[in-house]
Amino acid sequence: MSVHIDSLLLSRRVLLLQGPLGSFFSQFAQWLDDNGIQCYKVNFNGGDAFFSKTLI
Repeated sequence: MSVHIDSLLLSRRVLLLQGPLGSFFSQFAQWLDDNGIQCYKVNFNGGDAFFSKTLI
């Protein structure tokens, strides 16, 4: 895997902020969870909240 993914997999917690609209963050959060990493998501607008399944 890439250096960045290897580094990410060493993390215990990840904070997701602004990103593309759509299901990317939801799928990414699920991948993180599947790898034992706690995921927190901050929603800045209605689009973020609509597509996100991980809420703070």
